[in-house]
Amino acid sequence: MVFVTYANSHGGMSPPTPPRKGDGSHYRFELVHEQGLLRTYGDDGVDLVAGVIHPFLRGSGPRAEAAARIRVAVRTQVVLQASLAMGIEMESCNAEQRSVLLGSRAYPPTVRMWDAPVPLVLVTSFYRPTGMLTTPRGNILWLDPTTGESLLSSLLAANVVVLAERSG
Repeated sequence: MVFVTYANSHGGMSPPTPPRKGDGSHYRFELVHEQGLLRTYGDDGVDLVAGVIHPFLRGSGPRAEAAARIRVAVRTQVVLQASLAMGIEMESCNAEQRSVLLGSRAYPPTVRMWDAPVPLVLVTSFYRPTGMLTTPRGNILWLDPTTGESLLSSLLAANVVVLAERSG
């Protein structure tokens, strides 16, 4: 796994110059993540996921990587849910729905059906078949940290990261 992560530029500044590898070539992919604060460069999805989970890694090995992916998913869940709750659709939610949307994520939400206009952001690890909770249906936005590939795919589907591939 070879990746490079840079802080992103802000306020009208030019984006950072993409890094080059030791042989002078560019990395194939660039991933903007952490609410646009970071750019990670790598040649494949494994590299990109390693860059995303690196700040959340406690130890080494497959178990530490799995735990880091879950930490990334839960952090993303909290930030994304808060962002979605700021939208105009929140006005159409009833009190119970608002309570779930704005509630703590110390424990995963337990609902059977979610029909609120604001999607409920959940992490697959806590729901069946992987976790113990019943999997809800409805307007759910799932983040899946089961594998590096599933995490990256779900972050892309949730529109919380931007992936670019270098041509040529």
